[in-house]
Amino acid sequence: MSSRSKLSDDQWLQIEAALLAGESVPALSARYAISESAIRKRMRGRLTMMRELCSWPDAVESPRSLSAQLRAVSRHLALAAAFGSATAHRLAELAHDQAGLLGAESGDAGDQVKRTLALIAGANEAARIGLNLLNAKTEVVGEEDEPTRCGLGHFYGEADP
Repeated sequence: MSSRSKLSDDQWLQIEAALLAGESVPALSARYAISESAIRKRMRGRLTMMRELCSWPDAVESPRSLSAQLRAVSRHLALAAAFGSATAHRLAELAHDQAGLLGAESGDAGDQVKRTLALIAGANEAARIGLNLLNAKTEVVGEEDEPTRCGLGHFYGEADP
């Protein structure tokens, strides 16, 4: 039988951010009134992965040349796009769930519509960096390169027009 966490998802995200910023597990344990082992268990593997993705601690060091700075910017924007797309995916899931509640007997329909639209807007905003990077890539692709295939027709295996 597993027990439900005392902390909300937002609180766990705050703990994760604080750990990445260098705050100690004992300090966070005291602040959130949970055991150090609970933090370590929940964060096991996640922080290592995030540090590797961000080239920790090199990501905070100042690059020495313009080309190194541009590579760092590119790497960080790619990571921001990856995290943004994951956030957009989660918000879209929540919007879908919220839309399923529309028309239900409970609650005010206007508030449900507002919550759904806010989640959709948040998902769209979170996806912006990734979409801009994808659009920039398609602008750079020359005519000799095969165009990126997309759309529902391609997804379902239909022939391209």
